[in-house]
Amino acid sequence: MPEVRRLELLRHFDYMPDVNFLEFEAEIANLYAESDVVVAQAGYNTVCELLSFSRRAILVPRSEPVREQLIRARLMAQRGFLNTSSRRI
Repeated sequence: MPEVRRLELLRHFDYMPDVNFLEFEAEIANLYAESDVVVAQAGYNTVCELLSFSRRAILVPRSEPVREQLIRARLMAQRGFLNTSSRRI
């Protein structure tokens, strides 16, 4: 995510005490297990981990350079497994 967009998100939402923004986490699956809801891209491993922990999630799939995440996210949403967003952040 471009730096200017990241800073904009932080300005809008960082005041919330129960919201955490992470740039990188080596043991992300542990955080998924503890989360109420996760906002993430729709990579294969991410989707599998979210489903395995039965976590509520909002997927914001990457659609370039390939549409693989977008296809996966749409299929998961159609089947009622996860929510998706097509809004560009």
